[in-house]
Amino acid sequence: MKAVILAGGEGVRLRPLTLNMPKPMVPIFNAPFLEIMLANLKNHSINDVIMTLCYLPDRIQEYFGNGHSLDMNIEYVLETSPLGTAGAVKNVEAALDSTFIVLNGDIVTDLDISKMIQFHKEKKAKATIFLREVDNPSSFGVVETDLDGKVSKFLEKPEPGVTSSNWINGGIYILEPDTINPIPSDTFYMFEKGLFPYLLESGQSVYGFRQEPYWIDVGTYSNYIKVNMDILDENYRHPSDNISSRYGENTSISPASKIYGNVRFGDKCKVGSGTTIDGPSIFGNGCNLGDNCTIAGSIFWESVDIGDNVSITDSVIGNRVSIGYNVVVDSGCIIGDDVVIENSQNIPSGSILE
Repeated sequence: MKAVILAGGEGVRLRPLTLNMPKPMVPIFNAPFLEIMLANLKNHSINDVIMTLCYLPDRIQEYFGNGHSLDMNIEYVLETSPLGTAGAVKNVEAALDSTFIVLNGDIVTDLDISKMIQFHKEKKAKATIFLREVDNPSSFGVVETDLDGKVSKFLEKPEPGVTSSNWINGGIYILEPDTINPIPSDTFYMFEKGLFPYLLESGQSVYGFRQEPYWIDVGTYSNYIKVNMDILDENYRHPSDNISSRYGENTSISPASKIYGNVRFGDKCKVGSGTTIDGPSIFGNGCNLGDNCTIAGSIFWESVDIGDNVSITDSVIGNRVSIGYNVVVDSGCIIGDDVVIENSQNIPSGSILE
């Protein structure tokens, strides 16, 4: 079975972190989060992948190449302008000649894909939609099904009391090739508001597969931080066997420093004397922390350099950020790539610097 990953998103809600990289390449646990999705597919014996790309496509292609380093086969199809979820799949129609799976490229989940495929086959469905349950469905597209799982109605952001269903579209689909025939070519078109309602109205067999796995959309700051911390705290099991140990290679930790809780370092990091780090915290490759710093609950990308007597709390620090001496970065800050913070600055809580 082939998988189509919709990886063309700009990640606007994650800016400035995504100014220099596409959203699917944002690091989770010191590796692009697309690696999590690919590892999960591979664990379910899906090794042939088509990625639909639009925003900064070279960053993805250069990193993953043909996929052979992962024992997978990866092809790429570029969109000159966004085509929407269904339009992007229509754009790769020629490569889809049997049952295939589609995944939104901004989701981290441990969905049991094998069980979903089995369900799809048993129901002889034309389309199967992964459904997840939420407490309040009013902000989502709700899917109503009968007792057998057959979809009976789609409701977009229903008012409270309009529906008894709390099950929403989880952004993963199994489809038969002929279901994409009605999608217009070279046109922005969505599964959620276009193809799926059309299939239902035309009498096609559309089913909902209910499961409650770990699931998170990494498209917001809060969710991006949460998934990293969930992996550190083992609330979500990373599907890859390629997870580094607590300390990467050639990382130097001063014996006069103190590290508490779940903390993970990439390669070639350095932690100075008297520095205290409280987990959960993650440091990418090449991070250099000066003396007498205090770091808590934060995510550092690669090649971050901070001086002595710096305090950083519950923040995300982008690539190649340079922070001087005696700086305080209060909680909830997002610091984009290549930002320079001079000595003796106080960055207020919730600041976004680019």
